[in-house]
Amino acid sequence: MHTYLETLPFWKELTEEQRHLLTTHTIERSFQKGDILDHGNQECTGLEMIVKGQARIFMMSPQGSEITLYRLLEQDICVLSAACMIHSLTFTVSMEFETDAVILLIPKQILQKVSSQNCKVKDFTMELVADRFSSVMNTMHDVMFSSNEHRLAQALLTQMQLQESDTLRLTHDMLAHELGTAREVVSRLLKQFQRDGLLQQARGCITILDEQRLSKL
Repeated sequence: MHTYLETLPFWKELTEEQRHLLTTHTIERSFQKGDILDHGNQECTGLEMIVKGQARIFMMSPQGSEITLYRLLEQDICVLSAACMIHSLTFTVSMEFETDAVILLIPKQILQKVSSQNCKVKDFTMELVADRFSSVMNTMHDVMFSSNEHRLAQALLTQMQLQESDTLRLTHDMLAHELGTAREVVSRLLKQFQRDGLLQQARGCITILDEQRLSKL
């Protein structure tokens, strides 16, 4: 645990007392693939760091449709779990673990105490908020101004990187949640991609045949 805490950008700026406080009170939690955590302005758990695994941050509409905002990989930090540090946070997002995962949680009371004592911690939190907000804005830009064909192609290319394979374990529902669109839209586009020779579909599996052409859509 101590090794991972040392990767925090503000670690070297902490006093020995502050480091001891974080080391003593940080909690290690394990999750299984498919587990979901909700974060919002009414909830504040603290600062969460992904030690092992992968998670996606998504938003759900009242009607139940989803859209992926961004992903967290090893050593990434979920700042939205620290709502107590961001008083203007007024929306709810969720974290779904896409693999079995281990996270470190710095409890909110400890985070608040160290942040009040050390401006480097508060600066880091605000910088992280700005970075995540930029990711969300990029997603919203794609939703508003990019074609569904382009967005689906980019989602498939992203999955190739995440799964490190051109044979992807994906369902139409998973891609619909990724893009925030209807399953029928995804199914229609995948059939078109298959007719164009870009990919081959099987049950729960998509094999990319022409990555270069896909990237140009």
